Amino acid sequence: MGLLLLLVLFLLLQVPASYCMEPLWQAASMGTPRGAPLIVPSGEGTSDILIPLGYNGLGGWDSSGDPLPGFPVSRERGVIRRPASASSGLAGSRLIVYADNRGSVHAMDRYGAEAPGWPFETGSSVVTDILAADLDSDDRDEIAFGTSDGRLHLLDLSGEPVDGWPLDTDCQPLFQPALLPTTTGPALVFPLSDTRVTAVDASGRTLPGWPVYTGFAAATVPATADMDADGSFDVVLANRGRRLVVLDARGGSLEGWPYTLDYRPVLGSVAVGIMGADNPGMHIAASTQDGMVYLFDSDGSLSGTWRWPNMPSSQPTAPLIVGSHGGNAVLVATESGEIHAWTVEGEVLEGFPILFGEAVAFTPAAGDIDGSGTIDIVVVGRSGTLAVFSTTSLRDAPGTWPQPLCDESNTSSYGLDVLPEVRMEHISGEYSGLVTAGYEITRGSIESLGVSYSTDAGYTWTPTPSFRDTGEAIVWDTSTDLPGVDCPECRLKVTPVSHAGSGVAGTTTIFHVDNNIPPGLYVNPFSLDSCSGGKVEIQYVVEDPEGDVLELEGQFSIDGVTWAPAHLSGAVVEVETWLYGEPLFWNLERDLGENPPPESDLAFRMRAIDRDPGGWSVTWPSSSDSSCRGGQSVQIIAPDFEAGGMVELGLRLPDRELDPMALLYQYSVDGGDSWETATVTGVEPSRTNPDRYTVTWDSREDLGAVDISGVRFRASVGNEDLEAPAMPSSPFHLDNNIPPSISVGSPGAYDFFRGMVPVSIALSDPESDGVRIDLEYRIADASTWLPANGMVRHGPFGRDRYASTVQWNSAADLPGADEIAVYIRMLASDGDTTRSRECGPLILDNDRLSIVVRAAVTGTDAAEGTLSAGFELSDPRQESLDLSVDYSPDGGRSWRAATVTGDLHGLTSTGGYAGRLEWRYDADPGAEGTVILRITPVGRTAYGVPW
Repeated sequence: MGLLLLLVLFLLLQVPASYCMEPLWQAASMGTPRGAPLIVPSGEGTSDILIPLGYNGLGGWDSSGDPLPGFPVSRERGVIRRPASASSGLAGSRLIVYADNRGSVHAMDRYGAEAPGWPFETGSSVVTDILAADLDSDDRDEIAFGTSDGRLHLLDLSGEPVDGWPLDTDCQPLFQPALLPTTTGPALVFPLSDTRVTAVDASGRTLPGWPVYTGFAAATVPATADMDADGSFDVVLANRGRRLVVLDARGGSLEGWPYTLDYRPVLGSVAVGIMGADNPGMHIAASTQDGMVYLFDSDGSLSGTWRWPNMPSSQPTAPLIVGSHGGNAVLVATESGEIHAWTVEGEVLEGFPILFGEAVAFTPAAGDIDGSGTIDIVVVGRSGTLAVFSTTSLRDAPGTWPQPLCDESNTSSYGLDVLPEVRMEHISGEYSGLVTAGYEITRGSIESLGVSYSTDAGYTWTPTPSFRDTGEAIVWDTSTDLPGVDCPECRLKVTPVSHAGSGVAGTTTIFHVDNNIPPGLYVNPFSLDSCSGGKVEIQYVVEDPEGDVLELEGQFSIDGVTWAPAHLSGAVVEVETWLYGEPLFWNLERDLGENPPPESDLAFRMRAIDRDPGGWSVTWPSSSDSSCRGGQSVQIIAPDFEAGGMVELGLRLPDRELDPMALLYQYSVDGGDSWETATVTGVEPSRTNPDRYTVTWDSREDLGAVDISGVRFRASVGNEDLEAPAMPSSPFHLDNNIPPSISVGSPGAYDFFRGMVPVSIALSDPESDGVRIDLEYRIADASTWLPANGMVRHGPFGRDRYASTVQWNSAADLPGADEIAVYIRMLASDGDTTRSRECGPLILDNDRLSIVVRAAVTGTDAAEGTLSAGFELSDPRQESLDLSVDYSPDGGRSWRAATVTGDLHGLTSTGGYAGRLEWRYDADPGAEGTVILRITPVGRTAYGVPW
């Protein structure tokens, strides 16, 4: 408890004294406010303010603080739900849409005059705020809201239900819908009271992948934005299980999410935006009921410095992201009557906190009230005081979230008015190699374009750098991304990127990409003298670098012009690689009858087919045996598994008189571009077929300790004058690496550890490779092995360290474990992986270990090659702590000791367990690009939980 009080005191000391700023104007709201203010453009260069006042109706004020004519409205019915501003389709003309407490929905102008066709009587109670959005692209908004009878309504601006609406949702909508732009048009996403979140298109059809069960009821209205910069909007919401959830447009969780908050979120909405040019990518701001304000990066990590989450003076409202003179800032108001704002680094914004002097329960709003071109902040107090504070921030700052639900229409969708949009050319047909698709930027300006492709008609997308932008079209190199593929359902997606973030992507129609390499086939000359029982044997050789399953087709001609099907028997359909070159039989008697034509007029041809047909191979049968001894090719059958060492390959000869030992055997590791002579140690005949042999290749002699795919093998007859091709085998995987072995000397059964577990290992590898070490563990009562994240060093370990002791910080994997029994086993890898026997059970007690409360980067100096970080630690045992610091250049796969200085030793509770460190990253190899820094508190008796 004492440590908690010290931490709270430390954080409170970071909050400067309140700043006394006089409001631009202040007015009484004529009633108790029941919702946050809504800022609506007046059409005269200024803005109006609307606030639901409960039994006093809907209040409205102009830019000077005077009540709008005719307002408040619906005083006799009352208004508690947030209104929305809707575009009527006429230039600058907007309507105010709101619901009263008796189930009527109204639409009126800023003078309080009801529009024709309104109000709309729901016959129930409206239980959500109002959304206005153009869902059918007619430049007139539609109106969406939910009612207590479990229906979601969609009205046009004439006050009539849209065809197919309302929807029966089976339970009550929990919050208003949010606008979800998709590649097929606008959609609505909304949570229900049974923990479902669902999305529907403008016709009311449920989108693929929805609904989604988040496990807990939603605590905030969904927000939509492109969080992962893939051109598709995602859905952000917090639920009452303390989880901040981010879902893609098909309902799947984005990588890095959900994030578990320390406490439940403040009801209302999260804020989404970009915090500044130096902080690319989307950010999410959220407030929680324990008095914290969080800022997250798009990958689910805390943003800025170690100050996030921030603690304002008292319970905060839901946040905004607003423009400021130093970039965008996170802004909240509080129960104590203060308005706080922080930069992305978590530093208090200059001029804040502002003392409003009255408790604030609803999120403020930001906008240009007086038409001055700068941002104003609108705050309403619990007792009804309405105040407008003027700032020097520019009105058009990109990347903001200025109102509780983003804009005056309550779309809860980020940046639709400022983000660029792409429209793609409709393309169709079959392509190979390069695909050119024209595009047009229909809104906004761009800084760059991102391109993704889909092979399943747009269900999943893969980013690609293999394109060229001509300024009017994207030229995609499919041979790089889809080599050897025949895909009939491809699409391209182009995402525009601007200073305000990723815009609305455009997608092409479905088209066909065919990069399949048709198989090659060579028919060996054959003699009609070998005809037996009306059939003649056909010897052939197949080459297919993709190893596809084939179909074989034969034809004959008696005039060299017209061709008829040849009836073949044997393996002619579903010919797998091990059947390549398997002889066929042509039924001459069936095709030519009892009176065959002269042999000089007879021609035969054959081809192989996978998805595409290969070329024809033509031969002219002869009755002279000598003619079939020249111009011959042999078939090599590659293994269809990972081979190594003495590799056995199949060999099929077209002529029994050929000497298999006289053939030239070669291998290729570059797909057949170059060939080397292979060391063949023997050729053994098949016991069942005299035309088949097994060739043994000593691959270790030729290729040593390699592990490589795409190896090909061939055999040449050697007479180049006869122009018979040496047909390569299909590619196969060659692995001549000898796996290492690993054994564990200690720990032993029932050894006891707190945090760090030392493991004594012995490695063996005849090739003296560098070996990487990993650890897996399982709980004693479970059978599943889990990879450990807490290995302090992974190696690679050279031969001089084959006998070593490695460290596993079990607190990284099992924090808080209280005398739990686990088994461990070690993994050794040099390309191939082996495992040791299991050891244990070990007894782990990770309860009451030291922890990192928070830590993050506070600054970098590129010229000096240094990075600064702040941190706070905690230790229930109140021990003196040291700090161990490592970095990972490969996303956490391996860790190296970092070159650091600063507050690394002797940290105590009297000093708040807080400090700073400086990492000299230019002194550490591999510390360029995206790097993870890990700090671990080290006590006298145990290592703590790393951050």
